[in-house]
Amino acid sequence: MSSTRVLSPQVILFVGRPTDLRKGLSLLFEAVGILNELSALPLFQLWIVGGSQRELNVISEVVEQIAALQSLRSNGRLMLWGRVENAALCELYSRALVSVIPSYSEEFGIVAVESMMSGCPVVAARTGGLADIVSNGESGTLFPPGDASTLAAVLAGYLRNPQLRTVQSEAARLRAVTLFSRSVVYQQITKLYQEGPTVNRQAFMDLPGELEPGVLEKQRLARVKEILRDEGLSFTRITNTHHLVFRIKNGEKNWCVKFFMQRPSAQSLLFNHAPRLNPIRGTVISYRRVLYNRNNPLSLVIYHAEEHPAPLVIFEWATAPEDATSLITDELVLAVAKQCSSYKCLTNDTALTEYLDKLEIVSRTREERDLKEFDIASAHLNSCMTGEWLLCRSHPQVELLRMRILLSRSAWPVPEAFRIRALQLIELLDKKEFTIEKPELAHGDLKSDHFLLDKTGQIRLADFEHSRYAVGPLDFAIWLSTSIWEKPQFSPKETWDRVKNIIPEPRKQFLSISWIVAELLFRALLAFSRGDPDGLARAERVFAGLGLLLFNNSVTR
Repeated sequence: MSSTRVLSPQVILFVGRPTDLRKGLSLLFEAVGILNELSALPLFQLWIVGGSQRELNVISEVVEQIAALQSLRSNGRLMLWGRVENAALCELYSRALVSVIPSYSEEFGIVAVESMMSGCPVVAARTGGLADIVSNGESGTLFPPGDASTLAAVLAGYLRNPQLRTVQSEAARLRAVTLFSRSVVYQQITKLYQEGPTVNRQAFMDLPGELEPGVLEKQRLARVKEILRDEGLSFTRITNTHHLVFRIKNGEKNWCVKFFMQRPSAQSLLFNHAPRLNPIRGTVISYRRVLYNRNNPLSLVIYHAEEHPAPLVIFEWATAPEDATSLITDELVLAVAKQCSSYKCLTNDTALTEYLDKLEIVSRTREERDLKEFDIASAHLNSCMTGEWLLCRSHPQVELLRMRILLSRSAWPVPEAFRIRALQLIELLDKKEFTIEKPELAHGDLKSDHFLLDKTGQIRLADFEHSRYAVGPLDFAIWLSTSIWEKPQFSPKETWDRVKNIIPEPRKQFLSISWIVAELLFRALLAFSRGDPDGLARAERVFAGLGLLLFNNSVTR
């Protein structure tokens, strides 16, 4: 259990008939029991709303039979509200961190709509109407029905970073108001009756995953027309990622505009942040990273950039290679990574000295307290890009140490087989002495989608907003990690051969493999915390094959 003391623990809310087995309250109770066993997790409250007095009596008896729930109740952290007036529900929703709907079956999901209307993100089973109402990752999170461990992992992510609730709150309310307000529903019903048998009922029932452009988005595009002094521009949305990206055209003229939106830090869903480190990403942080690389020869040419009133960058248009598979080889990736690392090399200053000193200490002690001190030093070093102190994964051996500590302390509700296999591979790599050297600039998210060609045919890289200073061949390791992650059949020998063929130096081979393991472990745990447990099994298969291969190889000795 966490020793963290908070005056107002975050609220996990359940609204529904508590004794209706279809509503899955027992599954939530199981997930709460799992949360109770996780280490370093902020305190929380569980509120159960709904049910008659008879139902409350039944649930109260159940609570007394389960030690974890009994402990919550005795500490004032479990409340059985019973039936409340509809007018009072909106206040309960607004006070909750998340509204949990763990139903085994659900025809529609009115509680999900009510929650979102009040700006409360929804954690729901991917079943029935819930899968359509909740936009996964935007207005809440969906998880496999009946999976208590994944539900616990998702809730742990929200508890570790309440900013996730803040980011999703606006999207949840916008989606609910746009799709389910009375005026919209009345219009749809009227249309259904007016058109009679000719109406496309499937189109009527299907809900869009993405909403039509809202007022704010239209204002942003109007701002671009103002900047380019051209009212005849046409805009085409070209990405569905966190940020808004549009292709701008007027005749032969082409640009690309990117608006940087707020999003929670992925690291903060898995790790408890030090209070000094910012748990938010996007907006000015991403914007400043892109501007930091403005003169990088690999960067897209920037036509215009402004931080206020909303961070945006207008780039000259570049195209994806027609035959990316043959063009983007391992050799090209490594060459691009080396070119990137030569840009804005760090100078010997206080931040770099502090970084190397803290790295040397954590390499000797392997202690959590020194790991936290290193995180602060790494954040200070990388603040030269953004002016913000952020948790930056900047050294592969440090990241493996972090994972070893947290896996050993059951920070996540992963299956025991996964935990053991991951720890075995980490311990195999952990035998090497730490590499103490000056970090170099990395793109930070090098994958095929980010390779573009400008109008002269020169290679350019998109999305420098993940850029950071790191030790070892991070970009090449991310490239290989993405290949492994997306490939159904993983070959550890093929991956090892690709590392050896491109990187001749054993020390850098080791750092590359360490980054690959750290990155795959991070991806698997992050997917788990976002409601997708399949990544755990995929990573476990990778670790099994790679562990046996490395055990017989001198690079780990």
